[in-house]
Formats: sequence, structure tokens, C-alpha cells
Amino acid sequence: MIFLCRGGGSSRPDTVYVAKEFSVKRTHLLALAAIACSIVSVFALLGPAQATVSNTAPSGIRACSARYATISTACLAGALRDFNAARAKEHLGKLILPTNFRSLTVPQQLLVLTNLDRRARGLAPFVGLNASLDTYAARGSAAGTDPAFPRWTRSGGSNWASTYNSLWTEYLWMYYDGAGSVNMACTSSRTTYCWAHRRNILARYGAPRVMGAAGRSSGGDAALYLGSDTHDTTYVFRWSSEARYFPGGRLP
Repeated sequence: MIFLCRGGGSSRPDTVYVAKEFSVKRTHLLALAAIACSIVSVFALLGPAQATVSNTAPSGIRACSARYATISTACLAGALRDFNAARAKEHLGKLILPTNFRSLTVPQQLLVLTNLDRRARGLAPFVGLNASLDTYAARGSAAGTDPAFPRWTRSGGSNWASTYNSLWTEYLWMYYDGAGSVNMACTSSRTTYCWAHRRNILARYGAPRVMGAAGRSSGGDAALYLGSDTHDTTYVFRWSSEARYFPGGRLP
């Protein structure tokens, strides 16, 4: 497979606060899937296991079409094998999806996968999807770039991937984003961009935590993660509504 990369940058660097302060400029990456991210004023330490994570190359998930949102039985089985192999490296349990997962929309699936990855590491989940933030994410998807932040953003991150399949997208952002992955801006000599998508997903955002997400075949998937968001108080999809689809009727 040939991997290509095209570099770019925004006119304004966004700042992330983790163990120390550093600047991150938007990058555009093209390979198996193009991925990009932006981070703004995340006043928190990274989530657990960030420093020791290593790439787990996708294999079973290749049963899924990276450009097709529908999840077949073979796709789901292959993806779960990859997720569980990657999670095992972090000494985490297997990924258990809600029984209605395949019937959810791509944005809803992205919220579920995000929260399952957060909860597996003891991090608080996002409350739900907000219509306004979904619109911001949709603009990023349409433009093929990471979503812009609303003017009221206090802390947050945004991710974009050229894949239009939630399992592919979350897997690349979370488990295949380091040096040697499709994240071509991450190399052994330039590590600033390594695992930036994962950092956005696992940052310790303050409450209320609200997401926006979108996906389209021509533009890919995009997600916006906002912390301390008292502006977006209504939800088009709530995490709590998924409780009945998990074992015992309880959220993870």
C-alpha cells in the first residue's frame, strides 16, 4: 500500500495544556485514511495509559468498508477483534457495544465509542450530542478538515478522518495514531502530533461535557469535544438513553 502525506497548517495555532504547554497547528494527513485534529485550551492532564500506548495495526477491521457507514456482521466481528487486541495491550477489558449499535447513526455511534473508550479508562463520559455542535462537525466533514470551534468554547478538541465508518474512524484515532501509523505528521523525530486524536478523546474535560459529530461519504467523519460547555444545554441524543441496550440495563 502506498502512503502519501500532504502537510498544511492553520493561520492560528491552537494550544493544548497537558503535562506541559505546547502549540499544535492543524495538519492534513492522507494515507489509508486522512486524519486531522485541533486542540484548544484543554486545562487537564492526559487520560490514563497515554504515555505507554503503542500502535496496533488494523487487520480484522478491514472487513469493514472505510467509506461505507453500514456495519455488516463480518465488519463488526472483525472490528471487535482489533479493538479487543488493542485494548488488551492496555490491560483493558473487551469492548462491549450496546445491542442497538448497528442501527444508530454514525454521529450516535461515534458518541458511544468515545464514551466507551473513556469509561474503560475511568474517565467521565460526554452527556450527549448537541444539534449546534453537530452542525459545526458537519461543516468540518463537508470541508474535509477538523471542525472549527464555536466562539464560546472554553476547552475542547476536534478530530476529522476521511473514513465514513465509525469503527474505522474511532480505531484510527484511538489505536493507530502514533509513529508508523496513518498519522503521517507523527514521526520518531517529530512527536508533537503523535496521538493527538487520542488525546482529544481522552482529555479530562470539565463538566458539562458535550459532543458534536457528523459523517458523510464524500467528506469523512468529524467530531467536536467540548468541556465546561454551559452554552449547549439541549441534546439530540443522550448517552443515558443507551443504558437499556447494555447488559443489565446499566451504562458501563
